[in-house]
Amino acid sequence: MEKFNPTKQSTFLLEALLRASVRFAHWKGNSHLPQSLEGQTDIELLIDPDHREKFEEIMKSLHFKKAISPKWGRFPKVEDWLGLDPETGKILHLHTHYALVTGIKYVKHLYLPWLTEFFNQLRIDKKSGWPIPQAEMEIIILLIRIWAKLPPNQRLKRKPEIPTNRVQELKQLLEEFSPDKMILTCRTLKLKIPDNFILGLEKVKEENETDEIIRLSKYFYHQVKKYYRKPWLKSLVKSYYYKYQLKTISFFFRYLPPVSLRKKLVGGGLIVALVGSDGSGKSTLSRDLVEWLTFKIDTHYFYFGKNPHILSYRKKLFSLSQILHQDNKIIKKIKKGMGELYHLFLPWKKIKMIKLAHKMKRNGSIIICDRFPQNQINGMHDGPKLQNGKHLFSKKEALLFKQFNQWEPDLVFKLNVNPEVAALRKPEHSKSMIEEKCKNFDHIKFHNAKVIEIDANQPYSDVLLTIKTELWKNLTLKT
Repeated sequence: MEKFNPTKQSTFLLEALLRASVRFAHWKGNSHLPQSLEGQTDIELLIDPDHREKFEEIMKSLHFKKAISPKWGRFPKVEDWLGLDPETGKILHLHTHYALVTGIKYVKHLYLPWLTEFFNQLRIDKKSGWPIPQAEMEIIILLIRIWAKLPPNQRLKRKPEIPTNRVQELKQLLEEFSPDKMILTCRTLKLKIPDNFILGLEKVKEENETDEIIRLSKYFYHQVKKYYRKPWLKSLVKSYYYKYQLKTISFFFRYLPPVSLRKKLVGGGLIVALVGSDGSGKSTLSRDLVEWLTFKIDTHYFYFGKNPHILSYRKKLFSLSQILHQDNKIIKKIKKGMGELYHLFLPWKKIKMIKLAHKMKRNGSIIICDRFPQNQINGMHDGPKLQNGKHLFSKKEALLFKQFNQWEPDLVFKLNVNPEVAALRKPEHSKSMIEEKCKNFDHIKFHNAKVIEIDANQPYSDVLLTIKTELWKNLTLKT
């Protein structure tokens, strides 16, 4: 038997829902319920619409954050809630339904009218303690979902291809069903029973008979077509529109402004900056935070170092300014010819980036800034370069750096590290330079951002979990 390690947050959620007498169930995909509760995939919740207010109060008490999907993943009577498991740092995604919604990809064109009957046929999953539908109810809904989700090109085939995971899910449920209960459930749902129904189910169970799955799936689906949320043809056009829109975005992705492909936070996002000396782990932490958040939330990586750029969904976005950062003789000559102008170009580029970050934050995205410009220490820590000595453009540079005070992040993690630890992590760097950077770093202040001091001498996993926890706290404060 496989070991089951549910996240503490999923356990708190179950206890809170039961304590408040909320009517709910994990309504589909129960073959992978353990993985859902471990934070590996979505938790598919069905909530009685009459209990919606109580459910939302619980979400807020557990510091879950409401999110909104991109338009191709947004459906009526379906919501998204995201929560942090404080022990593991995993993000839990509650895909919350207030109706039995299914159908073609990007549209979900079908409502199933059995909410009352569904909640009257629940059982408790022995492994997790969560309420789930009786096997017979879940089998019927799964059969309908199989045909409802098939794209038109598959429906026209003599032998449509059914995804392997759905076949396995159906077979697993058939290990638990009772023929008598199955007939009774069909009658309760006012469904006509196909010929050789039980025999067909047994064939699927024993012989992997996919022809029978298609026959039964079509038979039940055609009985619920009258419950379409919107006309089939209109749904189909919309589905293809989103499909090819996403393909177009994917093709031109690197040449577009940052595109949102994940959920955005209701109430606005957050701009987070990680600052510290060499060896404090700021770049590694920044990228790991982006990877962690991008599991569900629209998150982008903004690098404010010597070669400022944006990474979006692991792809470096194109910018004409990147030409100046190529390592070849011609570019080196161009930079040399620019002279001091080059040191004006960099802060100008960074100002454009931070203004874009604030715009994206207002729309619900999270921006992780690796480093952030400051004007208190010259020549290091991403500070001004032309303020020591007599330079033609020193005043202009100072004015540009002053603008960063108006566009500070919401949250700054100051990664404090001892010079000895930093030198061990960066043996290729000058030890004396690291010592100077660590000493000067203490003097950097931010005027408007919330600053959280982090002991970066700790083991990396502890530092990362601490930052995840603090970041999430500051997200939920905005709810």
